[in-house]
Amino acid sequence: MKRLLLFFTFVFVITSGFSQNIDSLNYVWQDKNRHDTIRLEAASMMARKYLYSEPGKAITITSEMLSFSKKTKYLNWQANSFALTGVAYEIKGDFQKAAENYNEWKNILEKTGEQSKLGMAFNNIGNIYWKQGDLLTAL
Repeated sequence: MKRLLLFFTFVFVITSGFSQNIDSLNYVWQDKNRHDTIRLEAASMMARKYLYSEPGKAITITSEMLSFSKKTKYLNWQANSFALTGVAYEIKGDFQKAAENYNEWKNILEKTGEQSKLGMAFNNIGNIYWKQGDLLTAL
């Protein structure tokens, strides 16, 4: 009985902490008085928290991030938005949309010269082809 009570207490603490953290991140994202990059970082963290539990919600957040980063001309945040959106679509099993977003991510990284992340983009694109059984293109 003690173990059961301990288990439910643990689950309650974990889930309430998740909700509280999401609320805080959403507050920062919506606060127009904060610096743009702080707001985008909060949105990115929020999207990451939803990636595996609610990928559709993550896509909604990353779409808002993309619009905002285009408006503010932050190429690095546009790249981040495309990367996270690609992951969310991959989790949902929509490989076509995942590949489109990964390719947009790759294109921005090539423009900005971010070689360190470019390998990750190529890896993710290759994984999409591999999951679709197209091993030659995956290489």
